[in-house]
Amino acid sequence: MAMWAANSHGGGSTSSLGRLTLVVVLACFVAFQCIYFNSFLAVLSTHRMTQAHAYLRNQTSNASSTTIDHPHDLYNISSATESTPGSQELLGQRQQLLEHNNTILLIEPRDDGDDIGEPYVPPSSPAFADSPTSISSPPTPTTPIPPNPPNPTTTYTATNPPTPTTAPPKPPEPTTYTTPNATTTIAPPKPPLPALSLADAVLATSFHALFDRPDHAAISTTFPQATRGIVLSLHHAMVPIGASLVRELRALGNKDPIQVMHCFEAELPEADQALLLDIEDANVEIIDVCSLLVAADLLTAEAATDFQNYWLKPLAVLVTSFDEVMLLDVDNLFVRDPAELWTTPLYLDTGTLFFYDRVLNFNFWLNEAQADGRAYLRIFLETFPYTSFGLHPPTNPSQRLQDSMIYARHTAHEQDSSVVLLQKSRAGVPVLKILWHLATYQRHHGHPFSWYIRTRTSLSHYLTLRQTRGDKESFWLSFELGQVPYAFSPWAASVVAKPGDVPAHPDTLCGSLAQFVPTTNANDPAVLLFVNGGDVIDIVDTGTGASGGHDWDGRGAQLLADIPHHVTPRHKRHPTPAFGFRGTYDQTCLIGDGATALDESFHELASRRIRWAVDVAKRMEWQATIVHT
Repeated sequence: MAMWAANSHGGGSTSSLGRLTLVVVLACFVAFQCIYFNSFLAVLSTHRMTQAHAYLRNQTSNASSTTIDHPHDLYNISSATESTPGSQELLGQRQQLLEHNNTILLIEPRDDGDDIGEPYVPPSSPAFADSPTSISSPPTPTTPIPPNPPNPTTTYTATNPPTPTTAPPKPPEPTTYTTPNATTTIAPPKPPLPALSLADAVLATSFHALFDRPDHAAISTTFPQATRGIVLSLHHAMVPIGASLVRELRALGNKDPIQVMHCFEAELPEADQALLLDIEDANVEIIDVCSLLVAADLLTAEAATDFQNYWLKPLAVLVTSFDEVMLLDVDNLFVRDPAELWTTPLYLDTGTLFFYDRVLNFNFWLNEAQADGRAYLRIFLETFPYTSFGLHPPTNPSQRLQDSMIYARHTAHEQDSSVVLLQKSRAGVPVLKILWHLATYQRHHGHPFSWYIRTRTSLSHYLTLRQTRGDKESFWLSFELGQVPYAFSPWAASVVAKPGDVPAHPDTLCGSLAQFVPTTNANDPAVLLFVNGGDVIDIVDTGTGASGGHDWDGRGAQLLADIPHHVTPRHKRHPTPAFGFRGTYDQTCLIGDGATALDESFHELASRRIRWAVDVAKRMEWQATIVHT
């Protein structure tokens, strides 16, 4: 202000300064437009490339000798009889891309009863379409093969596909016998399931095995008869808390078999696996999911590396041999045996049990406003290709979603995926295929569901790819899109206190997520179930690996000193202050939701878990730092 006041007394200097200011403003405006336009071109190029990469190599045993004279036929550019100029242009671009890199990144499932031919490529939504003529028509609606065909004597094969209909065929009716003393109902017979060895399963597994027969144990030798179990995804830096979690579960009395999933040997070397298998009563099976699916020709090696992050969790759910799956984060600290969740009314009623994340009123991700002012979630629900999964587009979302915080635009987060329960046979084929679609296609093509995690740039011919931690929203979204009922705990997410929280702001805690037992009776006592407590128990500190010279005892001592003593009381979800109105509170804080003292037993359990993790870390053969996103 002083400068402008001084210059106002000199006409010449004022004129010169005015012209200089105008030149600077115009230069900044031109620079901004250039940056914006270049960014737009980069995003457009990325979308076109990744759209070309989505394909299916859905292969039967006689397909290995099949040659493809025209590689672009794999992309199903258009389902119309005549190609449009737009589709011809896109075809040429994709052909050049194939000749340039000879590598496909992503694979997309297709179910039309034929294992060979043009794969299904989902249509781009209006928000991300290259042009109005890039894809001249959506894929032809298909009907998934039911897990148990209506006629047990009928076998669906590649040459005898089921006739497409607008809805899945009606299941067979049970047979009822009535006698003077009783009425007996006998369920229709199911076709026998072949018993496959691990090697045979890897070679024979296909999208039909993974999706159309969810009760078929496709990949397992250790637990061939187990229908229910725990699934963990793990990598090198997480081995200390992963191994300590297995010990914790067994100490709490849990007897469920455990499958540990990882993506290639470098993520979980043999020495790490030996530490896990050496745990007393571990009952653990370790599965390299990515190597198995690459060997089965379901993923390319490049595509598989895109699961070396949180997106391995949906993939683990799909390929596990368990029908009833309890997916757990390894940084969970359990106060009670999670096996009690199998018998909760919510799980028994729906075959699902999900937990809420914090309510964060941010204009991001699913809650981000689009050009028409509506949240992305609503547009996504309206434009999803339901018919490609054998479904009718719903008239309205489920009542559960309509009543939710995220649908009312009060939050950008809905689900906390640190504990996920679902029964695949009850979920059904469309839900499983939608989960695969979200994990392999939508996260690369669509708007992010959740956190951005990394940008990967190759020095050769791959463009920059934006990836997201949207895996946690993919579980409930799969059921919502698949029009299958699902259940959330009736209680909101809580948090445990960070050091200094209570003295500074006793009614607002800002630490790791905590979840209470999901009782549906509000009169039942509030019982803490677990804390998703990487900040509480992760002795690696950043979760990105460490060198052998790390002071594990020192890190353990710091964690022991910082064990929380307070938790947010059990409460229902409610709107919170919007982004920009939270003052000094970050997104981990539950503003004004109060604090209550934790039972002393929590301190004992956390101390035990930290000591176990330190013990494992000392015994490990630490690799160079691993950044796991």
